Amino acid sequence: MVTIRLERVAKTFGDHAAVDGVDLTIGDGEFFVLLGPSGCGKTTILRMIAGLEEPTGGDITVDGVSVTHLETRRRHLGMLFQQSALYPHLTVRDNIGFPLKMAGVRQREITRAVDDLAASVGLAHVLDVRPRRLSGGMQQRAALARAVIRSPELLLMDEPMSNLDAKLRTHLRAELAVLQRSLSATAVYVTHDQVEAMALADRIAVVRAGRIEQCGAPMDLYLHPASAFVATFVGTPPTHLFAARLAATAGGVEAVTPAGPIALGQRRHLAEHAGRPVAVGIRPEGVRVVERAAGVGGAIRAEVVGSVSVGDHHELSVALAASPVAADPLPTVGDDEVTTLVVPSPDAHDVDLWRPISLEIDPDRVILFDLDTGDALDADPASRPTRELRTA
Repeated sequence: MVTIRLERVAKTFGDHAAVDGVDLTIGDGEFFVLLGPSGCGKTTILRMIAGLEEPTGGDITVDGVSVTHLETRRRHLGMLFQQSALYPHLTVRDNIGFPLKMAGVRQREITRAVDDLAASVGLAHVLDVRPRRLSGGMQQRAALARAVIRSPELLLMDEPMSNLDAKLRTHLRAELAVLQRSLSATAVYVTHDQVEAMALADRIAVVRAGRIEQCGAPMDLYLHPASAFVATFVGTPPTHLFAARLAATAGGVEAVTPAGPIALGQRRHLAEHAGRPVAVGIRPEGVRVVERAAGVGGAIRAEVVGSVSVGDHHELSVALAASPVAADPLPTVGDDEVTTLVVPSPDAHDVDLWRPISLEIDPDRVILFDLDTGDALDADPASRPTRELRTA
């Protein structure tokens, strides 16, 4: 197992800064995920760790030794890509054993190692066939086996499941997590799929425009996002954002919207922001439908605009009289005056569209963001996650 550290690592392509001064520490044996939208720089970071790209600034160390200019073949790592990249003219057995063959390992030892690994990843019955006869999932299993056959200390993966269907991704995620633990390898995994990141990661670094927006454990990012971008990128359905104005009251602080005020309780660190416009962030589980009239007991008004059954409950789409806020590229108020929220409801079998309803919002699940910077306002400074460097 290895510990990886990136210190002010940068990569430019012409005038474009793909990676802009990234600081990260990836712990020994950790399953670390780089999460972000397409083009944010996460794959470039992975390729620099692998030695496939050379940084234009900064330093990369493994166990305290700089590898910034070290050749890829000397880094003792395994890689798994979006495409399986199997050799079409070789059998599955020969594909998996190829790294050992290139390392000069005796054939008897290669056969034993391939048989043992193939059994653990469900490939024992297809070892003597060629890749074109395999499904996409089986091909990716073979590519994974080839990547780990030499028991690498570092396993790097670049969106290896993005071409697979949802059910197969779920199965392979579980297998990958078990295999990584059994190898005791440090793993770095790139994805744009936040569900995949939440399921696999010990820690996640959210990457935006070549920089680390926030780094922490999955639930840290979910419950305490450092910015509106993280709040809307992590979690399904995403955090709803709409504009409001903070006001001080006898009971503490409230967010004032055209739909009604949202009580936020006693939050002393918000007092200095009273009177200013903010973005209110609410996750669906922080909202529930109530029977009492809007304005009573803090309930606010909305209208039902749609309903989807998801098994044991419905998800209502409700229109709230408040201006929506976009988290990317910059937090700006939209032109519309209505925000659509997704709200869970246990008894919505016969929903009348455009029916007025009342919503109750849990003040403990409300997160406030600065409209200019997108930074979270209402996290206590001592507990707010860092947006640059967070060690294991």
